[in-house]
Amino acid sequence: GSWWYATVTRVSALVSSHQSVSFADMAKAARDSLVPGLQFFCLASLCVAALTVAVPFYAAIGGFWGTLATSFSVWILAAFVLILQYFLPAGATARVGFKDSLRISVALFFDAPFFSLGLAAYGIGCVALSPVLAFLLPGPAAAALAGSVATGIRMRKLRWLQANGGTPPGPAPWNELLSDDIEAVGVRSIKDFVFPWRH
Repeated sequence: GSWWYATVTRVSALVSSHQSVSFADMAKAARDSLVPGLQFFCLASLCVAALTVAVPFYAAIGGFWGTLATSFSVWILAAFVLILQYFLPAGATARVGFKDSLRISVALFFDAPFFSLGLAAYGIGCVALSPVLAFLLPGPAAAALAGSVATGIRMRKLRWLQANGGTPPGPAPWNELLSDDIEAVGVRSIKDFVFPWRH
């Protein structure tokens, strides 16, 4: 499952950057995703192990300190899950290894934690709706595509921050940062979304 998710994320990174995808690209993505998929599996397994071992252990202590340690563990794990959702898209978008993917993921989360929460809710919604719609859409692949698009957009802000020495001179100039996307895709309204054949 992690290998499949890593492969879909790598293909989604091509789609989110407005590139066409061939069967050869999919085969290459499957080959290149074996190691990142294994890394993602290990990180997710670590999170599950901490949830099933650490949280019950601290909860069994009871009292003030037990409750405090349990609450702290739950919040740490929640933050780690939100960080982990960027791991594969960051590696696929920036073409970097394990350490850099993790570093970018942490930076993306702390730059916009509420955005990260919304992205996670969207991904869960995509997966939850799949059985209702006979697995036609939106599906896990749509969640992977949303993660790739979101990661690519947020990484532009990180590059803008780095260009300014890490200290933002003001609000992020999103119109400038998204100028290539606006030029490639144009402006779309809700009516265009419902009636895509109008364009």
